[in-house]
Amino acid sequence: MHTETTKRSVFIDRWANAEHLSAKLMVLVLGLVGLCIVLSLSMVYTVLRPSPIYYIPGAQQAGQAFPESMPQTTVAVFVSSWVLNWYNFTPATVEAVYGRAQVFMSPMLLAKTKSRLAKDIDDVKRNRVSSSFSMTQEPQVDKAHGGFLVSVRGDNGVYVGKEEIKIQPLIFHVQVRRVSPTVENPYGLMIEHIEQETVT
Repeated sequence: MHTETTKRSVFIDRWANAEHLSAKLMVLVLGLVGLCIVLSLSMVYTVLRPSPIYYIPGAQQAGQAFPESMPQTTVAVFVSSWVLNWYNFTPATVEAVYGRAQVFMSPMLLAKTKSRLAKDIDDVKRNRVSSSFSMTQEPQVDKAHGGFLVSVRGDNGVYVGKEEIKIQPLIFHVQVRRVSPTVENPYGLMIEHIEQETVT
């Protein structure tokens, strides 16, 4: 009788230990599952979140770099590229040209110009208008409040079909400001305002 009771006690103890161990393992498994879920969500967030690109213009001297500086040559290249894109189009390319240009326009400038862009595109296509702009000198860059003021001088030709309508010298005064660089806009610059001056 005593032996049978002892065997039962041993069995009950082992069963209790097994249940206790099983409970610990269950908690451990649930913890690992939760950790995997958190890590997966973190990876998805990291992949989907837009990542800024930090522009470092280069070392000014051996061992030193100035990531906050903005060389005027960079500003000149940015503005001249934007102007050349904006004023070189044909009926077949005008929509793509305006689409590329809008990426670098400030929300305020975009709000002012977007309402008339659709009409301009329709006019260009209907009248078969083309524009060809070429720079005649290097852009002039001046520091302005909160950014830069860039003057781009060149000759602009307007054509209807293959017929040349006019060629006139123009100066574009473009105001730009600095923004955080992104994949879409690695320059870290944005067009704030543009004025066209006819040279007589």
